[in-house]
Amino acid sequence: MADNLLRQPVEAVLAKAAKPVEEVVAQTTNPVEEVLAQTPEPVELVLPQEVEVELQGAQANASSDSDTFSCASDTSSDTETSPKTTPSSSVPPTFDIIQHKDWQLNKSLAECMGYLLSTERFTDVAFIFPAEDPDVRLPAHKVILAARSPYMEALFFGRLATTKNEVEIPGYSYQAFHDFIKFLYTDDIKLTEENASELLRISHEYGAPQLTTECVRYLSAHLTADNVLDVLHTADLLGLRELELQSLLYVDKEATNVLRTADFPDLPSDVVSRILRRDTLNTTEIWVYLAAVEWAKAECFRNNLEQSGPNKREALKAFFSHIRLTNLTTTEVADVVAKDELLTQPEMIDLLLYLAASEKPQIDSFPIREERHFPKRVSVCQRYNEESTTLKPLEEEFTLTVNSDCALMGLILCKFLTDRKDELAMFDGGLTVINHCTDDVISVPFILTADSKDDHTQDVQLEKPIILEKDKEYQMILSGRAVLTSDRALNGLSSFSVSMGKFPNMSVQMGSFNITLTQSGKRSSRTPLVGLLVVMP
Repeated sequence: MADNLLRQPVEAVLAKAAKPVEEVVAQTTNPVEEVLAQTPEPVELVLPQEVEVELQGAQANASSDSDTFSCASDTSSDTETSPKTTPSSSVPPTFDIIQHKDWQLNKSLAECMGYLLSTERFTDVAFIFPAEDPDVRLPAHKVILAARSPYMEALFFGRLATTKNEVEIPGYSYQAFHDFIKFLYTDDIKLTEENASELLRISHEYGAPQLTTECVRYLSAHLTADNVLDVLHTADLLGLRELELQSLLYVDKEATNVLRTADFPDLPSDVVSRILRRDTLNTTEIWVYLAAVEWAKAECFRNNLEQSGPNKREALKAFFSHIRLTNLTTTEVADVVAKDELLTQPEMIDLLLYLAASEKPQIDSFPIREERHFPKRVSVCQRYNEESTTLKPLEEEFTLTVNSDCALMGLILCKFLTDRKDELAMFDGGLTVINHCTDDVISVPFILTADSKDDHTQDVQLEKPIILEKDKEYQMILSGRAVLTSDRALNGLSSFSVSMGKFPNMSVQMGSFNITLTQSGKRSSRTPLVGLLVVMP
């Protein structure tokens, strides 16, 4: 049969093929027109009015610029207060997709994280602030917070993790906590004098050491008479020794202004005691006395007591001895102290007799203390004498340790003397301090000008204090060279001389504070270093 098919013409085979297309279509039971005619009428979808309005607005924004979005951390002004959010209503998935279209594209990680925070997408926890406003909520994401803070990790995913979707934040403002959460999301923070102290406390409590470091650095550089007491109190509570020392250093330097601030009477008694007992307050004793009296008045008010002399004296009982009454003048005692009635009559007589006497008698009423001096002078040489010397370029090394944190403010050097009248001379020097624990190196230049005065030493104040930490070993290198105004090196000119100290002390003890200073490297029995200028804790 196959052979028969092959023998037939092609036209005959095609004639016997299937029916034409027109005949097939004609026999179809449901033509296309009939199917379309049987399609039901379209149903109109009616949305709630508020959703329809929002959907139209979102579609318009998406069509106008679908590739652009701004993270809240970038668009908001630095000074603008972040809006306080309330629970957001649910919206249809379609609207959510349109509203947040392409929000991840061409954005940094910080931008995307900031967008999630500002838009509240996928949030699963909210912080509330009942003391400030019970209706205010700050939505966030547990996993992002846990990734940035060990405190948050323990709070949400630890063995005793909370099962609540709302976390109460006591003691902190909404705005400061919002800034903290924003930092966890974006690493971005705008520190100001208004928020830095509160953010320091928040970051320390909730485990964000990077932000704590930023706050410490900012506050150390922006201390003022108005904020230093609050910073000092905060640093003391949190155990931040570097910030505490920087605050005490500022208190010492600007003591008169600090003691006169309106915040001083509100300080805790232990902070007041710590300030009043300092040897390095840069002020006269009358300002110390007046500040103590103002604090005593406020303490009487806090305890509903009459502001009488005996009550004020009782309020000051814990640190009354820190007031160095023997360093007041007779006029100050007669015009000020006598009117406050803090002293008994025998005490007043003893004090006035002591101040009036040319040879000061011993008195039992008050401790006799030296005047306060900023900074503290610490002698490290047993003796020094003037001798002619060839003043060649100098480089001496010392090993330095302290038993308590302190600030090195300067050096006491043997005076550079000259009998030449035609040209001035100076010692162009530098101090380098190396922390062997951290390998940090601090170099500070200084100029020592020659003169012909009778005193043998000269103070060299450093432009920036060097913080020395407890029980850490420092290498101190003192270097320099003598030059004329014509900038010619004094290589061996005998007309110049210098007082050289002998045999540096191994250790200097001042109360509980101890400095150990020894020569290292090439040892010499002579040194121009006489002492150190320090501020102690």
